[in-house]
Amino acid sequence: MQENTLQEFGLSETESKVYLALLSLGEAKASKITNKCEANRSNVYDALERLVEKGLVSYVLENNVKMFKPNNPKILEEMLDEKQNKLMDILGELKSTYYDTQKDDNATIFRGKKGIKFIFDDALNSKEIFIFGAQSRFKELFPVYYVKWHQKRELKKIILKIIYNKKIKKQKIKEATKNFIMKFLPEKYDYPSTNMVYGDKFITIVWGEQPLAFVVKSKKAVETNRNFFELLWNIAKS
Repeated sequence: MQENTLQEFGLSETESKVYLALLSLGEAKASKITNKCEANRSNVYDALERLVEKGLVSYVLENNVKMFKPNNPKILEEMLDEKQNKLMDILGELKSTYYDTQKDDNATIFRGKKGIKFIFDDALNSKEIFIFGAQSRFKELFPVYYVKWHQKRELKKIILKIIYNKKIKKQKIKEATKNFIMKFLPEKYDYPSTNMVYGDKFITIVWGEQPLAFVVKSKKAVETNRNFFELLWNIAKS
């Protein structure tokens, strides 16, 4: 777990192994680190040099032999802050380029949980969110994110209108959030997918272990599905 996280942070596989091994050893020669890692000696030496350059490892000479020591992992926070600051320096320009090249109408497919989170984060930039064909899968797949998302929505005073199937009501669904209005359709009107309308986007989410979302950015698609939502809303019961 730690090794994978360090690799996601930007360290190579060998660098991650070497740093973790050195943390457990405290101080050691390259040969001892190699044995601990069970890795190729030359790869370990190369990794140590790179870790020294990154400030994660230091060394002292004892009888002409390098004794390597791990530096405080806190430096990883400083590295992260530095990367974030560099990103923030260019983020405005990147956004500007992105919006300049976007067409008025387009369609995108998102796969996986990260894609679904991106969509719900994007929805927090709107004033109202309309959802129909809703299921409880969002809450099931993202229990922690679900709570935080609603907290952000409440803070921004975004109104959420959502239409569930009546069988969900039988599960005693409870929502203690502000600006959250629920209605229910009869059980015979079941929609296996979830549909969202917000801003200039209409989204259909097909749930599964790796959910799939179709995002359509189109004023006409939004108008059509917003009207359909209103039709269902008038039929649905509180």
